[in-house]
Amino acid sequence: MITPDALLSSQTLLTSLVGMLFDFMNARQLELPELRQRLLDHQHDARLPLAIWLDALDELAITCPEPGLGLKIAEHIRTDHTGIVGYLCLASTTLGEALLRTSRYARLLADTIPASLQSSGADTVELVWIQADGIYGLLPEELAVAAFWVFVQRISDWPLHIKSVQLASPCPGNEEIYGRWFGCEVKFAGQDTRIRFDNSFLQAPVKLADPGLASLLEQQAQAMFMSLPTHDTLSQNLQRCLLKYLPEGGPDLPLMAHELGISRRQLQRLLAQRGLTFQTLLRRTREQLAKRYLADPNLNLTDIAMLLGFSEQSAFSRAFTRYAGQNPRNYRQQVWAAQPSK
Repeated sequence: MITPDALLSSQTLLTSLVGMLFDFMNARQLELPELRQRLLDHQHDARLPLAIWLDALDELAITCPEPGLGLKIAEHIRTDHTGIVGYLCLASTTLGEALLRTSRYARLLADTIPASLQSSGADTVELVWIQADGIYGLLPEELAVAAFWVFVQRISDWPLHIKSVQLASPCPGNEEIYGRWFGCEVKFAGQDTRIRFDNSFLQAPVKLADPGLASLLEQQAQAMFMSLPTHDTLSQNLQRCLLKYLPEGGPDLPLMAHELGISRRQLQRLLAQRGLTFQTLLRRTREQLAKRYLADPNLNLTDIAMLLGFSEQSAFSRAFTRYAGQNPRNYRQQVWAAQPSK
């Protein structure tokens, strides 16, 4: 789930990834001037606040309400969108080297979920985004996995196939779209996000391999990686405050500032530095907590409404339907149906 900690821990992504969104919008002839301007406001920044990226995807989802939207956006990924990590992969000798470097420097692309390359049996390897738990929702998750797959296919001439894909988000009800796109079984509601390959995948040559250039780029990537900021403590304190006061009717900005021992203006400024407003944070927190609570069979809808600070169940149902596109009961049924039987 997206907790205040996840949203406010200075999480960012590479600003050049926005180029993929622009290319998609241009291909679809989508004007969206306000969205374009919000993204262009950061064009000279190396890093983009994660919240702005998530809001941009939310707006695209509203404009293009179609299944598998992330798969279609991902088809516009280019090497120049991916910065030094993409060029380092492009200079690698094999896809195995490229995957190792992707997992090692994943934070340069997006300072969100750590990635790792893991062996799974005698003939299988997996790229795993650990502890994902559906934290950012289906659209950002499917976009990240699909963009990775599109990029990998473009840097190697070998016929490549995936064994399986696992997404942490609940099944959207049209899983066949994902199976056709990836060309393999796609599972939902997993404990993490992972792509499974045959071991031979690692030996596939990269078209433009340049070991000398790769060595130089790796030194640069290492220096950039070490310069990434560490997470601050504001996130942890806000998480504690929000979770404490939500069941009491919902916290407001002055209360949160008082709890943190700072002025209202200081808190607003700290939020703005992370691309957030208090209302955006509160909305996203409620949204993702609601999804977590709805997956818990021990909580009824009245309990959930109370835990999220709504005055009554109907208010919670209206709010959830507005941002999830379906009512809480239908969402709960989908989540439970996607969970493996015990």
